[in-house]
Amino acid sequence: MKTIVASLTLIAALTAASAFAAPLSLENYLQQVNQNSPGIKSYRAGAEGHALLKEIGGVSHAPYLFANTNWLDDKKESPNPSFTGNHTQASRYSVGLGIDSPIGLDLRYSYNQGHTEIIGALPTVVTLPNSYTTFNRIELTQHLFANGFGARTRAEAELLEAAHLAQEYANRFQLQTALAEAEATYWRLALARQSVDIQDEVSARAKRVLDWAKRRVGLQLGNRSDLLQAQAAYDLRRMELMTAQEEARNAARQFNLLRNREGTQVDEEVQLPSIEAILRMLPEGEETTRLDVKAAEAKERAAIAEATVDRETVKPTLDLVVDYAWNGLDGQRGPAVSESFRNTYPTRSIGVVFRTPLAFGSLLDSLKGNRLTQDAATYELERVRVTATKDKAELESRLQEARSRLSLLRTIENVQKDKVDNEQNLLTRGRTTTYQALTFEQDYATSQLLRLRTQQELLGIVSQLRLFRGEQ
Repeated sequence: MKTIVASLTLIAALTAASAFAAPLSLENYLQQVNQNSPGIKSYRAGAEGHALLKEIGGVSHAPYLFANTNWLDDKKESPNPSFTGNHTQASRYSVGLGIDSPIGLDLRYSYNQGHTEIIGALPTVVTLPNSYTTFNRIELTQHLFANGFGARTRAEAELLEAAHLAQEYANRFQLQTALAEAEATYWRLALARQSVDIQDEVSARAKRVLDWAKRRVGLQLGNRSDLLQAQAAYDLRRMELMTAQEEARNAARQFNLLRNREGTQVDEEVQLPSIEAILRMLPEGEETTRLDVKAAEAKERAAIAEATVDRETVKPTLDLVVDYAWNGLDGQRGPAVSESFRNTYPTRSIGVVFRTPLAFGSLLDSLKGNRLTQDAATYELERVRVTATKDKAELESRLQEARSRLSLLRTIENVQKDKVDNEQNLLTRGRTTTYQALTFEQDYATSQLLRLRTQQELLGIVSQLRLFRGEQ
């Protein structure tokens, strides 16, 4: 009576537990991983950050505002105080706009104003001891050799854009890989739980065979060897059940870890598609280049741009410089400002700036280094492309093979189940041996576990193929 009550209590507890176990779909689990996993958040933030940072290259081409100011108070002794006085106070400020264009032309416009007061100079010698100076100025610099017509400026912008683009793709690829791992972990837990159920059923069957053998030996209708064989088989099934339970706990721990939880307790029910659905399963989305290949393509662009920057840096400098200013000078601020907007007192300047490095050995080494770094990036891109192509071909081949095996294993499992059920009936009627029944039992369990492993393999292949099917 106590056994019956305990059994009913256990059944009620299990029923209540299953009633409270809410199903958790793969989509909802991946949503939890997206929201809670620090790794996923890191990859996503990195991808979004570099997507914004890649626009920084355009800053070098954009107009910029500049300004400066200074104040001077000079009381040093002078050998000719009649001209220079014994105390000078001056202030200067300027404000302007500039742009370093992508064609190698640097343009700067500035408005400048200053005030100078010479104290102690003779009025008959210094005409304007208190003067205001203003001028509008345009400076043009055309780079002709180093950064010739903007080669370095464009390469620097390209380098920044490509480097951040490569990091964006790398982070997105890590994000995709992490989500594929999370999907595989979901299937792992679902299949591990099914494996526990299978091993539990096999253990129960072995227990029934053991009990039957004990009864036969007790009634002196069977051999003790049959009992020992049944006992050994039961112990082996219990050990296999414990192994399956340990795998389920490990899968649950990984399942929780990816959604930033601790422990091995997973109350939700994880849902596994039917075998028919798995056989029809294909990765969604349009086929595209895998993101690690795109990252390698961007790295090659960055390497080429960096080599261009290095080459332009070591080239001789040859710049054409043009300077034009409209000047104003008066004892009062207003007239000086007015003069600076008329072409009455202009200043014109034109010149050439030349500079060349003389470390010819280092120059030749740097040029050789440029070629090698570009070659290295190109070879790396080729390697990644070949690897991606090979991975895709292998995954597609394994997908077809796994489908064929799963379809065949489903048939084999059904046949093995019929064999086991038939052999169990024969065993209870004494028309077969314990060894034969246990052998059929083992064959059936093996076919079930092979089917589970093949399901897991097929689902994992589909997850990996999603890496070739667009971004997350």
